[in-house]
Amino acid sequence: MVLDTLARRAGLSLGVAGAALALSMPALAQAPAPSTQELLDQIRILQKRIEQLEAAEKRRQGADAQTRAAARQPAAAPPPARTAAVAPATAPAVPPPAEPASAPVTTAPDPAPQAAARESDKPNGTFMLGAAKLTLGGYIDLTGYYRSRNENRGTGTGYNTIPFYGPTPQGNSGEYGMSAQQTRLALRLDVPVGVESRLTAYGEMDFNNGSGGANSVQSNSYTPRLRQVFGQYQDESWQAYLLAGQAWTLATPFRKGLDPFGTWQPPTIDHNYMVGYNYLRVPMVRAVKGFGNFWMGIEANTPQTVFGGTATVPAGQTVYTGYPGNSGLNPQAVYSVNVAPDIVAKVALDTKYGHVDAFGVARWFRDQVSFGTTSVNHDAFGGGFGVSAFIPAGKWADLMGSFVYGSGIGRYGAAGLPDVTFTPNGGLTTLPQGMGTVGAVAHIVPSVLDLYGFYGWNWVGSSYYPGGGYGNPGFNNTGCFNPNAGGANCAGNTRMLSEVTVGLNWNFLRGRFGTLRAGLQYGNILRTAYYGTGGTPSAVENLFMFNFRYIPFE
Repeated sequence: MVLDTLARRAGLSLGVAGAALALSMPALAQAPAPSTQELLDQIRILQKRIEQLEAAEKRRQGADAQTRAAARQPAAAPPPARTAAVAPATAPAVPPPAEPASAPVTTAPDPAPQAAARESDKPNGTFMLGAAKLTLGGYIDLTGYYRSRNENRGTGTGYNTIPFYGPTPQGNSGEYGMSAQQTRLALRLDVPVGVESRLTAYGEMDFNNGSGGANSVQSNSYTPRLRQVFGQYQDESWQAYLLAGQAWTLATPFRKGLDPFGTWQPPTIDHNYMVGYNYLRVPMVRAVKGFGNFWMGIEANTPQTVFGGTATVPAGQTVYTGYPGNSGLNPQAVYSVNVAPDIVAKVALDTKYGHVDAFGVARWFRDQVSFGTTSVNHDAFGGGFGVSAFIPAGKWADLMGSFVYGSGIGRYGAAGLPDVTFTPNGGLTTLPQGMGTVGAVAHIVPSVLDLYGFYGWNWVGSSYYPGGGYGNPGFNNTGCFNPNAGGANCAGNTRMLSEVTVGLNWNFLRGRFGTLRAGLQYGNILRTAYYGTGGTPSAVENLFMFNFRYIPFE
């Protein structure tokens, strides 16, 4: 009886499926031939429907088995007859053996709904909006800092502006402060648009920006700062993506492929990272193609020029390197005259030992010289190359290093050294430059306590003519040694910057509601200028930083 019932139910399900298929055949015969992708999509839909039908049938079988098992429980046996000659007519028959399905049957839940439930858990920070996945990110941060020389800055060190002993008393005092400006907010949305493709939108900001009314006296009023905001289309079947918006440039060191979420930075508290580290976060368009573990990418990003040195031109001539920002830009900043985007191309390789990559950058520069009733544009070309590596040493350490060399690449370094200087006619020439970082992060207690140590350096060459240029030995440096020089007579063109930094990050409390992290950092920074009249200025700055950070979605 049971087998007949199951057979009839299975036959009914197969019959319904067969009838539906037979009825659909004429329509399919008359319809235009579907594409291969459409056939694959239809097959996946049919497979999912069959799995749902099988799961429903298993649940029905389990319920029936439980009902039969309860019905087969034997009644209490009557007392045995006192005569052994004849077996009692009421003796129960031997019940049939219990079927294997007599135990309750539990059907495994569909993995997709279960994954969605985990992702929508609030401590995870991920929510499903239909097929789209929304992920929250960021943290609340408090950073304290002490510098042995008063830069009059926040939590990001201005390496190229570390004050000498003169020409004002600024370099003869330390500075201490605390700031919550590194607090970060982030939002990511992933939307599938095909079987193997998706759209990603990402935005990230902090508060490391000071508006005209910002101060540290009352409520601070520091304003949001745009770090990243971009849209990305990714096709996994092509192993490629297109990106447009503001993101880490390809010139930034990576630790995985050319994934825009896979860059690496020294884990310092200083939000300007350290001397020798190369990076930009600027508006761009980018295309990336992968070939297994090998990747190629190219981008065009928005340009800006860092000028250095002194321009001396004949009387009646004026050199213009840029103009104050108008509507939509910062009126307190000077924006350079730009004629073409920076072009960055990069290749990367992921191996079992780690990640390595190499890039090249091409740049164009312009200034203007006006005289009489006319003006002349002067252009220059520069560029460089760089390499970086990220090598995990098991679960106990990560090794990191980068090196960049070129002419006119100062903008790409955290130190902010100049790209170009001036020629006798007021035109431009690029400055040779090299920078690099090397170090390691030791996971003393994995996922709990990290110790790190890094060394970084940044050197820039000189180019000068009588009375002008950069690094000119005839420049006056006498005021660099005199805190009472009234802010004058200190050319102080930087020749070399170096930094040794060590620190720790401790996740001292971690649970389903996030992570509480504390950090300490010490840095020793040396700034040395080119020789000039009066000598060679230098300044050593000792940097101490600490922070407390609550990361709710980690």
